[in-house]
Amino acid sequence: MAILDVVKKDIRITHSKLDDDLTLTIDACKNDLGLAGVIDDDSKPLISKAICLYCRWDVDYQGQGDRYLNAYNALKTALSLTGDYLVKEDASSG
Repeated sequence: MAILDVVKKDIRITHSKLDDDLTLTIDACKNDLGLAGVIDDDSKPLISKAICLYCRWDVDYQGQGDRYLNAYNALKTALSLTGDYLVKEDASSG
């Protein structure tokens, strides 16, 4: 399932009117994760969950945006400290 579909299901959106906005939000989240050194692989469940939390924050899902932002930041920090989720340095570039 594409990450846009995962996010829409997570925040209970069934129409496509917000697809462009949600896509921008997903891209912003991926960029934010990338700044923390996290790989861009939304097929991994924890990264997919981080994207959903970020989108819930952005749309202030159920009026609890702060709660979702705190959860996203905690998960981002954990991912950035875990070797399996870090961008690998290319050994030949150094």
